[in-house]
Order: sequence, then C-alpha cells, then structure tokens
Amino acid sequence: PALPRDAAVDLLLRRQPATRSGRGLAPVETGADAEPDRISAVVASLLDLDHSYLAVQGPPGTGKTYLGSRVIARLVAEHGWRIGVVAQGHATVEHMLDTVVAAGLPPAQVAKAARQGEEHAESTALRQYTVLPNGSKSLGAYTASQVGGYVIGGTAWDFSDPARVGRRELDLLVIDEAGQFS
Repeated sequence: PALPRDAAVDLLLRRQPATRSGRGLAPVETGADAEPDRISAVVASLLDLDHSYLAVQGPPGTGKTYLGSRVIARLVAEHGWRIGVVAQGHATVEHMLDTVVAAGLPPAQVAKAARQGEEHAESTALRQYTVLPNGSKSLGAYTASQVGGYVIGGTAWDFSDPARVGRRELDLLVIDEAGQFS
C-alpha cells in the first residue's frame, strides 16, 4: 500500500527530494554581484535530506568533480559520513577518489579495491588513496576497520553486492556520471 521513503524509491517515482526542514531544495545559482559558496550550499542541502537524493548536473568542464570532491571531503572530515563513489568505469571512480584526496582528505580515509587483473603493487603506485587487494571481502574489511568517516569507491558490482557493501552501510552514495547508467 505504501512504498518506503528512500532515495531509490524517490528517484524511481520521480518524487521531489525530501528534506527534514520541509523547505525543499533550491537550485544554487550565481548572481551578478557575487559567486555563491556552492560547496557549503550542497553540504547544507545534503545534511537536510530525509533519506532522499540530490542531483548535481552540468555540462562538461563546469566543475562537478571539483565541487563533488570538496563536498565529499567536508562531509567525511566534519560530519564523519561514510560515502561511496560509483561510476560505470574504474577510471571515473579513481579520478574522483584522487580528487577527494587532493581536496585534503587523508589517503587512509579513501579506498578502492584494485581492478580485476591489476597487480596490487602496480595500482598502489598510480593512486593517491588506499588501494585494497582485489576481492569481495576487501571493502567490507576496510569499512569495518574504520573508526570515523571514509570514502570507498567501486563499480555498480561493488555496491550491489551485500558481501562487499551492506545495505544502509553508507550515508551517501555518489553516482558519478549518472547519466551514463541505464
């Protein structure tokens, strides 16, 4: 009779994002006089969500990765959030994770399993974040060992397998290049 209030259900039913304040989410626009603090605005919007979603949209080169990496770093550092980053391909996820570390989050709080067939040592040399051995248990072991917030990255396979990432284990799932998912 009633579907749960959940980000996935809200998206599937095309519901407006639900907020704790009841104000709804307004687009962050630039004014003629001053550039808004988009990072703070997005962080505030995410903190106000009530088990719902937030979409950040824009054409290539407009700073979505820059914005996303700084929002992720702030939520982990200041609020202890557990965040996942998913995309269609490993390169997109790896780029976002490297950018999160460049935004100031310590590499020990950012992790991803090595790609299938990639040597752990080879992958570790290329990345700024923590590279875990490939395997279904490495993400779970990493998250279980974390005391505070963290960021983990992977493909849809990682986030749909409860042996890798449990349901409701994350405070936020960032879907990078979401338009490429069917």
